[in-house]
Amino acid sequence: MIAYWTPVKLVCGMPAPYHGDSIWLWSKVLNVVNGTSAIFYFITWQTVKKRGAAHSSKRVFVSIAVVMAFEVSGWFISSTLINLSRILMYSDKRPPFHYFACLFVNFGIAVKTPVYYAIRS
Repeated sequence: MIAYWTPVKLVCGMPAPYHGDSIWLWSKVLNVVNGTSAIFYFITWQTVKKRGAAHSSKRVFVSIAVVMAFEVSGWFISSTLINLSRILMYSDKRPPFHYFACLFVNFGIAVKTPVYYAIRS
């Protein structure tokens, strides 16, 4: 972000602080991190199922899985859409699409509290 910094007027959005090639590098790294997280949670879920963990352990894992399902998938979808916009869209059409793509992150963050409330025991 620092290497590609140029002073410009910013509108608040997920990729807003990034300029030039840094936005694409950030988005690609974010996809790798979120994809790795999804694989890790899936493997852990399979391990918990196979070993027949205690009820309390399963409840803890369900809470972690809910975070993964909503927040990590929100980041993953948003960064994937931003990456696709570089391939499929002209540069002048990207900013409105980026604001649309960021809705998935905001939705994931916003629904955590109601979802936690709904799954609590």
